[in-house]
Amino acid sequence: MIYYYQIKNKPLTQKMLLGKTCPVCNKKDTLQLTLNMKYVSIIVPVFGMGRTTSVHCTECQHIVKSETGPVYAKKSYTKKINNEINNIDTTYKSSIWQLLYPWTGILLFAGLIITGLAMTRIKEYRNSKIQEMLDKPQSGDIYKSDWYENGMRFSKGTLVKVLRIKGDTITIVRSLHIIEGAAVFSKENWEKIPTDRASFSSKEHKIKLSRFLKDLEFEEFSTYTTHFLGRVMGSGDSNYEFDVVERK
Repeated sequence: MIYYYQIKNKPLTQKMLLGKTCPVCNKKDTLQLTLNMKYVSIIVPVFGMGRTTSVHCTECQHIVKSETGPVYAKKSYTKKINNEINNIDTTYKSSIWQLLYPWTGILLFAGLIITGLAMTRIKEYRNSKIQEMLDKPQSGDIYKSDWYENGMRFSKGTLVKVLRIKGDTITIVRSLHIIEGAAVFSKENWEKIPTDRASFSSKEHKIKLSRFLKDLEFEEFSTYTTHFLGRVMGSGDSNYEFDVVERK
């Protein structure tokens, strides 16, 4: 898509030149002096080009001075008109909005860059905090996790809570509430799951701390065998709209 730029003039203030006569229709008090802001526009104003002035007759619309006229064109109008032009240009004080308006495009672009950088920093900080909790689990930590049944995954998710940590063993319980299908990717669905003690199963699972720290997987073990239960959502990836671990 191609956009073309335009050079525009937007009126800032206007003044009737009393006592002055139009050189075409000879009507008195009909000349109007306009002070404009000049800027380049590409859909929106991009950058300013200073201020321009114009004079025209409100009766016959004759243009005494064009805002695009060259410097030497001032010979075509009287010294009194020239003095009025110089006076309005030097005495008029632009408002903050008028000063910023011609630079709207650049300001918007700068705002987008600053916002993007800020969001990146916030995300990096958030990810570092999540990673810190994943690297150093504590009692009470709650993980949003994939959950497996009989070693097979059925697109289910549940909250897994750490009860105790001793040596290379973490004791966990899972919530009674199960999320299925694409619902596991919704922050709203996770927030609906209660986290009080009564909302978790009474069945405790003992998993290997070393395995969890390596792969963020819940692998239950006993004297003779191990049993895979699940893993932290996205293996700890924080690119979800929710945090995969909570610490209260």
